[in-house]
Amino acid sequence: MNNASGEKALLSVRSALIFTIAAMIGAAAGVLSLWAEFSTPVSIIAACTAFSSAVAFLNAIIS
Repeated sequence: MNNASGEKALLSVRSALIFTIAAMIGAAAGVLSLWAEFSTPVSIIAACTAFSSAVAFLNAIIS
């Protein structure tokens, strides 16, 4: 897939969509965890876990 300048795209549209949605889910999980726990390390772990789980889930359902 080429972009407007003729260069090859770094990510496909599908991959960019999956990563964008997963990043939003991870950020939401991190913020909610921070509000509930008030612990930054726990919130970071929750955000990373939610992000990776969302990537796996979205990869399976988005065709």
